[in-house]
Amino acid sequence: MPSTTPAPQSRRRARLLPGLARPPADHPPKDGRRTATRDLIHRAAVAAGTAVLLLGPVAAVAGPATGAAAATTVTGAEVFAQTSAATSNRADTVPGANAPQLPAGSHSWKIVRSANRTGTVSYLDAVACSSSTDCEAVGYYRTTSGASLPLAEVWNGTNWALQTIPNPKGSTGSVLLGVACPSATHCEAVGYYTNSSQVQAPLAERWNGTTWALQAIPDPTGSTQSQLQAVACPSSTRCQAVGYYNNSSNGVSTVAERWNGTTWALRTTPNPGTTQSDLQAVACPSTTDCEAVGYQNNSSGVFVTLAEDWNGTTWAVQTTPSPAGAPDSYLYGEACSSATSCEAVGYYVPSSQGGSQMLAERWNGTTWALQTTPIPAGAIGSTLNEVACPSSTPDCEAVGAYSASSSPTVTLAERWNGTTWALQTTPNRTGVLDSELNAVACLSATDCEAVGDDLNSSNVTVTLAERWS
Repeated sequence: MPSTTPAPQSRRRARLLPGLARPPADHPPKDGRRTATRDLIHRAAVAAGTAVLLLGPVAAVAGPATGAAAATTVTGAEVFAQTSAATSNRADTVPGANAPQLPAGSHSWKIVRSANRTGTVSYLDAVACSSSTDCEAVGYYRTTSGASLPLAEVWNGTNWALQTIPNPKGSTGSVLLGVACPSATHCEAVGYYTNSSQVQAPLAERWNGTTWALQAIPDPTGSTQSQLQAVACPSSTRCQAVGYYNNSSNGVSTVAERWNGTTWALRTTPNPGTTQSDLQAVACPSTTDCEAVGYQNNSSGVFVTLAEDWNGTTWAVQTTPSPAGAPDSYLYGEACSSATSCEAVGYYVPSSQGGSQMLAERWNGTTWALQTTPIPAGAIGSTLNEVACPSSTPDCEAVGAYSASSSPTVTLAERWNGTTWALQTTPNRTGVLDSELNAVACLSATDCEAVGDDLNSSNVTVTLAERWS
């Protein structure tokens, strides 16, 4: 991990074709997941004969070659992605996929209106819902000067609207990567900010139903850079946040912090990786039971999946499988409907060095096991970025992105019915150069919100929101 992680761009996916190098040992976590994965998706598209426009830090698929303390307040005018002159409101669905695929029915994914800061690029990285008319989504937006500032939006059952959210005083950039809402009057959002010394430090903010406020949160001892990637709150007084930090030995170590209703405090976490261990997602079915997933590198320099369990007192490593022969495997999303039922998702690089493939694993209370996930027809690469599993049903929803050799990256959704994963049809706006879903939250099997981002035809990244109902 380099001393400075690249500014987040488009959350976390990758696909590799033969002859392309796998992600490097400094493969950046979540905010870089988006960058790294999209970068690899696009490199795969190039190898497949698709033109790519390299637009600064964001790579845009052009289609076939033929054509925490005192705070300053972040405010801004609201402009909706759907009304952008460069982004059509009309959506194209993504049909045609390998079986199994869910049959058409009364429920479907639909694009809903989301908000953006005027004159900037905007990304939504995480979402949480306390009811069908109350959800919070967080991410960041980039100002015209290039600074990244926190972004928060609220869902009222009809539209997403911008919220005012503070930025740490003296910060040169801030990003929110995870959010959890145990109630409408309590949400926790986590991420990182860059201080005046250009050092990244953990960031936490709290929503009380009226305003967002910064929270004090400790930095690991010896940290030279740190980020919190995700947070889970089984109650308003118990939360767990996970991530990584660069240690004094130039390695990367896991980090976990716990909220007790008053303060955040560091917890000791194991680091099984040779030089790098990252936690990317966390889920807590109870106040004394949490699961966190990510990845680690082994003595052969291969990245393999990582899972750790919190029993109310300590974190401990669990054994997780990686696909046989895969040179690299990563877990980026997780959800638990109970202590004996969790899903983790991500992607792996096949042994053939073809395009990366989506990855799913299931926890039954005793062991983690690999699952079969269907791949969209014609996909040269695919990834699942996040998963949600409402406690009332055996169903789960996972979202992500995939690309075909002659097409831009498009949204992806799959549903777990307790037995098998099946593809779902998802819409994509007409004319966009790139689309992906970064996160999903589900209150029931028929009520989900997913967020992500589009790269429109003007090469501007705007927020994307879709609803399953």
